Amino acid sequence: MDKTMIIWAPEEGSGVWVEQVRVGEVGGNTLGFYGCQMSPDGSMIVAHAFHGALHLWCKDSNKEEWRPGVVISGHFRAVQDLSWDPEGEFILSVGSDQTTRLFTPWKKRDNKQVT
Repeated sequence: MDKTMIIWAPEEGSGVWVEQVRVGEVGGNTLGFYGCQMSPDGSMIVAHAFHGALHLWCKDSNKEEWRPGVVISGHFRAVQDLSWDPEGEFILSVGSDQTTRLFTPWKKRDNKQVT
């Protein structure tokens, strides 16, 4: 409910689970996230909020930093399920608004991908 997503991993030696990455949204008048999915290659996280909004974070390949990505649409009601294509090429979501949405990378005319 605090609008964050956390990636946890066991610490070497002790095996205690510790926070590795925290991403999220600051401010606004919205509820927290309902769930998320990581891309098959571990480079992107898509989260869905209670009211149908989708949020994307991309891992910077040169650094170990996560940055927000572009999501141009969502649902008008709660997202019921979200799944990545096993190849990581697209995301499929279904919502209480009785729609199914397919999201693919957005490419500009110069064939550069927008993230």
